[in-house]
Amino acid sequence: MSQPPQVLSTRARAAVYAAATVSVFAWGATPIATKIGVNHIDPILVGVARTVIGGAVALPIVLLMRIPLPRTARQFRLLALSAFCGFLAFTILFSIGQNRTSGTHTGLIFASIPIFTGIFAFLIERRGPSVFWWVGGAVALAGEAYIILFRGADDGGGATLAGDAIVLVATIIVCLGYVIGARLTQIGYSTWGTTFWGVVLAALVQAPLVPFIAADTGWQNADAAGWWAVLYLALGSGIVSYVCWYWALGKGGIAKTGMVYFYSPLVTIGLAVILLGETVTPPVLGAAVAIFAGVYISQRD
Repeated sequence: MSQPPQVLSTRARAAVYAAATVSVFAWGATPIATKIGVNHIDPILVGVARTVIGGAVALPIVLLMRIPLPRTARQFRLLALSAFCGFLAFTILFSIGQNRTSGTHTGLIFASIPIFTGIFAFLIERRGPSVFWWVGGAVALAGEAYIILFRGADDGGGATLAGDAIVLVATIIVCLGYVIGARLTQIGYSTWGTTFWGVVLAALVQAPLVPFIAADTGWQNADAAGWWAVLYLALGSGIVSYVCWYWALGKGGIAKTGMVYFYSPLVTIGLAVILLGETVTPPVLGAAVAIFAGVYISQRD
């Protein structure tokens, strides 16, 4: 049974939330980059290519920095599970789902990330959440429920129920990967190793499949915008965000720091409006207020 996260100094707490904020903004842009990518390139190829490219960048880094692989069987199992969840199952499923839904809908689904992260954390750590976590989570989820129930039909983006369902499954899987990765850093393995070796292992598994997946997809004719989106997904979303997030979760506590992710859907919705031309309705603004209030309450000691 693990111990609750240690009490942080003001400076350490600021560093934790700064790292979490970088990750949140990087991940908030992920649905938009994915939407742009799948508009030009086959969705499965987008999901695989982002990991393979990320692995190609990460491999020389781990070799030059001499980042070791896990030394114990337990650490290696956690690394393999984290890699599978975050860099294989999530990336493929999310690309498929995002092809069938809108950036706004995905932003709303992403609002559930702190809840699923917290649930997995409490199950693994065998401890219950605080009253503030319950209250903050309930308020934030109320905001999400409000916007889902009253979102209207004019938000655009070609959202479908199947797309929303696939994105939700992908979101639950990546939350499990977050918690496993954070646990790995908490038992002594480095954040750098968790991220870089994770993406390398996932890339090694998927790289041999690229020629078969890419066949007959017309990837040669894809717009530059599609490949720039894949590059962002590989580096910004796939590496930088994971380093920041695992470090923040490991230092600040999985469930408590995970609540900061309630800000991610607001980033996604804002970018969906600016870059994809989707519509912000009054329910979106009302839900935003509830989400921010929920995050504030959940972070109270």
